[in-house]
Parts: sequence; structure tokens; C-alpha cells
Amino acid sequence: RTFWRGAHWAIDTTYNLQMGLDKVRALQRAVDSHLSHAFGRLADLVTRRPVLTMVVTTLMGMSLLPGMITGGRELNGENLWAPQDTEAKREQVWVNDIFGRDLRRAQVYSTNAGSNILRHDSLAALDQLHTRLLAVKATCDVGTCDGQTISYQVVRAREQSSVLSIWNDAAPPPGADILSDINNQSKWKTSSGARLKLSDMLGGLQYDSAGRITGAEAFLSTFWLKNDHEDVQDIRTDPASEAWELKFDEVAVGFSHAALGSSSPWTRIGESKAGADAIQGDISKLVFGYNFLGVFSVIVLSHYLLTHSNGAMALASILSIGLSIVSAFGFCGYIGVKSNLVTSTLYLVLLGIGVDDCYVIMGEYARTDGQPRDRVVRALTKAGPSIAVTSATNSVAFWAGTASSLPALRDFCIFAAVGILFTFFYQCTFLVAVLFFRARGQADNRPDWVCCIKVDPESTGCCSCSMPFCSRRGKHVCCPCSWDAGEGSTSGITRTILNKLASLYLTPIGKVIVAFITIGLLAAAASGLPNLKTNFNIEWFTPDDSFYKDTYEVRDKYFSSGSGYPVSLFARSGNYATSHSDGSLASLHQRMETCEGVDRTISNWYSDFVTDQSRSNRAKTGESGFASELKAFLNSVEGSRFQKDVAFGVDSTGASKVKGARSSYFTIPQSDTKADIAAMKAMRACAGSGPLDAFAFTYPFIFFDGLAVVDQECITSVLIACACVFIVNMVMLADFFAAVLVLVMVGLADVCILGFMPYWDLDFNSVTAINLVLAVGLAVDYSAHIAHSFLVSQGSGDERARRAVDHIGVSVFNGACSTFLAVVPLALSNSYVLRVLFKMWFMIILFGMFFGMVVLPVLLSLFGSYIGSKPDREASDDREVPEANHGKEKAASKDADPADPVQIGARMVG
Repeated sequence: RTFWRGAHWAIDTTYNLQMGLDKVRALQRAVDSHLSHAFGRLADLVTRRPVLTMVVTTLMGMSLLPGMITGGRELNGENLWAPQDTEAKREQVWVNDIFGRDLRRAQVYSTNAGSNILRHDSLAALDQLHTRLLAVKATCDVGTCDGQTISYQVVRAREQSSVLSIWNDAAPPPGADILSDINNQSKWKTSSGARLKLSDMLGGLQYDSAGRITGAEAFLSTFWLKNDHEDVQDIRTDPASEAWELKFDEVAVGFSHAALGSSSPWTRIGESKAGADAIQGDISKLVFGYNFLGVFSVIVLSHYLLTHSNGAMALASILSIGLSIVSAFGFCGYIGVKSNLVTSTLYLVLLGIGVDDCYVIMGEYARTDGQPRDRVVRALTKAGPSIAVTSATNSVAFWAGTASSLPALRDFCIFAAVGILFTFFYQCTFLVAVLFFRARGQADNRPDWVCCIKVDPESTGCCSCSMPFCSRRGKHVCCPCSWDAGEGSTSGITRTILNKLASLYLTPIGKVIVAFITIGLLAAAASGLPNLKTNFNIEWFTPDDSFYKDTYEVRDKYFSSGSGYPVSLFARSGNYATSHSDGSLASLHQRMETCEGVDRTISNWYSDFVTDQSRSNRAKTGESGFASELKAFLNSVEGSRFQKDVAFGVDSTGASKVKGARSSYFTIPQSDTKADIAAMKAMRACAGSGPLDAFAFTYPFIFFDGLAVVDQECITSVLIACACVFIVNMVMLADFFAAVLVLVMVGLADVCILGFMPYWDLDFNSVTAINLVLAVGLAVDYSAHIAHSFLVSQGSGDERARRAVDHIGVSVFNGACSTFLAVVPLALSNSYVLRVLFKMWFMIILFGMFFGMVVLPVLLSLFGSYIGSKPDREASDDREVPEANHGKEKAASKDADPADPVQIGARMVG
């Protein structure tokens, strides 16, 4: 009885599954039929009014051009690479309101080819360098200081620090015992009394057996500058300090002395400008990539017969992509989304996607015959559903990324999603209109490039040639990459190679080999994933030929133990007298001094304030008493250096109170960003448990907060994008199993990219995160085209897989190759961003192609009975009308319009 129940359940389940599959197949055929009908109608409309279509679409693009010009450009790093709703951003608002921005530093590292420079002549040379640097004058050309001359006194924030601070910021007097002074720690302080460490002054130290300093190989000089920000061309910046810093770099690099051979400067704006200039300079390399893409597209669309060659359509496609770029940037400009350096790569993205759509349309066009309108309508009727699937999935995948809290990623995804929709629109309208004119010229036996003349339909070239590869029938061939395959069809190098490869990997042995290769790739990726780390360093943006590379080399060699950054402990408004009386204020500063990640104290107003016991006792009488005593201390000689560290206000009664206070510390240098994030969290914990709503803050915390969530943000964006891809594929392909396989291919491609990143010295950060989200949109192209072609093919699983590769594989492969050629020049880039772009796109194309054109056909062939149309249907794989019925259809439609999309849809889908 149990056996029969189980058998009955199995029969019912099989029957229900079969019924479900039949319904899914019927739905898929219905969706494809309606899509084909819609694109047939669109092609009919365009080919009836081609000139009007071209004019209207061009005017539409031009109407959006003003938005591209006036939309604005975001160049502020903290508004691109850091989330805007983090703890650090909220704290920054309070800090800027009470104390203004963190001070800027201009530094110079001085050496003399590794020799000892702790000598009178070297110190005298250092004094000469300081004299020149302090005399630097620069011209400000933007902002409120436009046209003014900026001197050091204008931007000076506080006293400088260097080894010369030991002798009151001057060279040691003749006869001074340099080594005795250097070893006297009581002299390690600035002119205002701030304590210094050896790492603030000297590097490459040499000691005797008693531990006394006997020599040094490097000097470090630091100049503290103001950081008064203002809005300049939509950027928060300090134009005066930046102008002076750039001149500071120039003077330091140009300084030369026999006793001090090298001076390597560092300034914030100089470092930033070096990275930005590298990106702008290497953007020109993309022009070479675009030229490669254009030439390749012309070759791909050419034919050995002059009248069948369509190379000129490549330029029409690029022109339509140009309209989409103008439209996308103009539309985003109108809605208030600013462009940035990252969105500049969108030109490449849209070129790759747009040219791929063109290949698909032109591939279908090449398979048609008949009257010009009939051919164009047939081409878009067949190609439209395929490019609609990929465009919809691409656009939705990028729309999913707009939920990211990282502004650079969010804005890029907005531009990409809008741009893909415009690219799809112009390819289906403007390009199709141009194609109609080309079809008329082809019917009139006119070459594509010289359409004003007529040639013999069988003409291949203009001169005699006997070489076997580049000649046909004794005539020179302009495009030897294609040839007559018989029975009216044309073949080429790419199609031949792809079909031969498909015939190999779709055999039983080939499938096993593909399985082993796939397992090997996934195993290698799995072993690489544990080595993938979150890391980001602004120095990566500096080009290799910049003098800043010398600065980094000297700093890392001699001052790596002292290259931390300043961090401040802030206390907000509150009852300072109570916190002082109960000891919580003292405990707060003690915790910060001993906190993990803190190296030493730079300035602590409170520790100096309480050294006078009577003053400390008087400050416990109340808040107004505390404020009064603190003001008196800050106005004294001993406390004057802390005046900018305390801000005062008044309470509701008009009495004076402390509005905010800060103490400054230097952090311990960390090995990578992960350690920086851990140190940030530790310092926040030390400050957060104290009184007066205290907190630790420094400008880098803004970026650390972003890097702390970049992995989570990226993974979330990728998962949402994959979910959206699956939903769109379910709707567009109307086949659950096909949608699942496409999703799996995209997921495996992303896994391999992540796993192979450590092998290519790529870390996880905001730059690579953008490319990972981009990978979803690009990789789905390679899989979705193959899946859609498989769904509309008939036969056994192996036959349908081969037909899918033969039918659409050439267009997909050419699209991948054209995109790769466009990014190849970036391999020689000096810019970190563009080098990362090349590496990531190389892996996106490689893994996307492997999983989309090799692994997916193998899986489709194995599960073909569950996917798409039944194998015993009689229609052919490319939806052409069978030859046997062709005459009947022509007779039945003798008086009808051959380009009627309803009739075409019925012939091809029904």
C-alpha cells in the first residue's frame, strides 16, 4: 500500500510539473510574441518616417545638452567616498561650527643621500630652506582671495616644528654642542612650549653604546596652516592655503644645497592635485580605446562583398551612443545629480553596451532578405526582444545600486541606469532609421562608404589580387574576414571559431572538461577570498612619475613610526565645574592618553590648567567660576597657546560658560585601513564613556566610516541587483529555470572576480565596489542573450545550445572584444582609478564570457527539456519561416504590405 501511494504521488508530481512547464512555455511564447509584435510596430513606424525619426531623436538629445553643461560636477572627496549620514559627518558639523576645520600641514623631508646630516652645515642648509619657505608668496585666483598675494603670515595657524625648534627655529650658533642639545630632551619643544618627539624632527637616527644620539639621516619640518573653508565652484575649500601650499611644493622641490641634497615636500592640495592630474591626463588614453572600438566595429560589420558591407553602421551606432550620453548626463543634470570623476567611465560603459546592441541588430539584419523595409522590420522584430531583456536587466541592476549610502556609487548607478535606457531608445530609433537608408542603398547595389555610386552586386574590391586569403575570384577583398558559406549564407572567422569550440565543449567529454575548469576557477577564487582585505590609501592615486613618490619613500624609510595623524578629543557644552569636581573630566583625558591607537599628546589644556591647585579649587565653585578661571588661564603666558582649544558662550542668564573644548593627540601609525578603523572605534569608546557628551574626531574618520561599511554596502547592492536581474529575467524570459541559470552565471562571475582580486593586488574599497556592482550589469549581457536565443530555438538540448551560440554568440563575443579593446590602453595608466578599472573590467569580461558563453550553454544543453520551447516543435531556431511554407505565405500576402509587423510577427512567432 505504501509503495502504491508513493508511486501515485510520483506520477501526480510528474504530471503537475509537466503541466507547470507547459504553462511556463506557453507564457514564454506569449511574451516573446508580444515583444516581437511591439518591436515590429516600432520598426514599421521608424521606417515609414526615417528622416523625421532622426530629426526628432537628435533634437531630443540636443534639448538635454544644457543640463549636461550646467548640471555641476562634484569634486569634493568627502561628498563622494563617505556616507553622508554617519557619526563622523554629524560630529564634523558641530566641530566646524565651534572650532572650524582641522589645521592643515605642510611638511618637507630633507636628506643627503643617506649620509649623517646632524652637522652644522646641514643644519645651516635646513635654516636656509626654512627661510625660503617662510618667504613663499602665492597668488590666489579663486574665492574671496581672488587676485590677492598670499604670504605665510596670512595662512599661518601656529608655530612650526623641526629640529631647529631646539635653537628657537634657527640654525645652532657657532660653537654650539649639537649632539649635547639634541640629547637634552628638555629642549624638545616648539617656540610656544609644545612638546616634541624625535619622530617630529629626525629620522634614521644613530646611537652610541650608551644610547646617546650620534647622528641622523633625515630632517622633518612641519608648518601648521589655517583651514578656512568656503564654497568655490561647488567645492568646500580654502583657496588661500591651497595656493600657498602649491607654491610651497614648488620651492621645496627646487631647493638644492651641498649639505642637504634632497627636499621632498608634502601638502594636502599637492597630493590631491597629483592624483587628479593623473586621472585627467590618463583620460586621454580612453580616446585611443574608443578609436580601437570604432575600428573593430567597422571590421566586424564589414563584408567581403562591397554591397553587403555595413561598416559605416558602426559610426551610426557610435553617433546614437553619443546622443544617449548627452541625454543621460543632461537629464541627470536637470534633476540635480552631479557628475564626478567616476561617472566619466560611463562613456565606456555605454559604448560597450550600445555597440553590443548594434551587433545584435545588425546580426539579425544580415540574416534577412527581401525589400529594405521588410528587412529592417524583420531585424528589429527578432533583435528587439533580446536587447530589451539585456537593457532592462542592466538598467534595473543599476537602479538597485542607487540605494547605496556611498554617494559615488549611488550617483554612478543613477547615471548608468538612465544612460542604458537612453542607449536602448536611440539604438531602436536613430540607428534603425539609418539602417533603413543603408538597406535601400544595399538594394540599389551601393557600397556603405561610397553610397553615391553603384557597383556590381558581386564586387569584392577595386583591384586584382591572387593571394588566397585576401582575394575572391581573382579580385582584391576589402574585408577578408568573411566568406560565402554556401546556400546564400555568410560565415566569418569569429563564427567559425565559436561554432568549432561549441562543438567541442558540448560533447560529453567537453562538458566534463568545462566542469573541471569551472570547479578549478571556483576553488582558486575560494582560496583567494580569505586574502581579500578592505583597504584604501589616498597615496594610490599619486602617479608613479610624481615627486610625491620620493616623499613617500623618504617618509616610509625614516618616519614610518611617526606618520600617524592628529586626532582631537572634543567636549561639548555642559557643566564643566561638576565634571572637574567629581574627577570625570580628568579620567576622560587620562583614558584618551592611554587609549589604544593613541601615540602621544599634542596639546591638553586641562592638564596644564589643573597644575595650579588653588586655581583648580576655585574652578569647582560653579560653571561661571570654572569659565572665569579658565579664561584667566588662557589669557596668561602659560595658557595662551590653548586659546584656540576652548570656545566660550553665555547661558540664559548672560553668564559666561564653556561652549566646547578640545585636546589633541597623535595616533599610532597603522598597517592598513582595517587597523585604522579598529583604532577609530577604540578612540570613540574611550571618549564616549566620558562626561560632557565627549567624542573623538579627526577628518580621516569621515572616510573610515565609509570604508567600515563599504563591504556591506557593496554586497547589499550586488544582492539587490542580482534579485532585480532575476525578477526582470523572469518577466522578460518568462522561464523560471532560464532566469535561475542566468542569475547563477552572474553570481559565479562576481564570486570569481572577488576571489581573484587578491591575486592582482586589488583591495576591497569604494573604487572596486563600484566595479563589482558594474559587473552585475555587464555580466548579465553575456548570459541573457544566450538564454534568450536558447529559449526561441528548437530541437534537443545540445542542438538548441549550438544554435544559440551560432545565432547570437558572434554578436556577444564581438561586444566583449570591442569593450576589451576600449579598456586596453588603461593598462598603461598612471592613475590608480583607471588601472583598477582595467583590471576589474578585464576580469568582468573574461569571467562573464566564460560563464555566459561556455558554462551556460553546457547547463542549458543538460536541462534543455525543462527550459523553453518543446524540442519537437517544427519551427527553426532563428524563427525564420520554413522554406516549404514561404511560397504559400507570399501567395497569401500578395496584396499585403510585406513590412506589416503584424504579418511578420505572425510568420516568425506563430
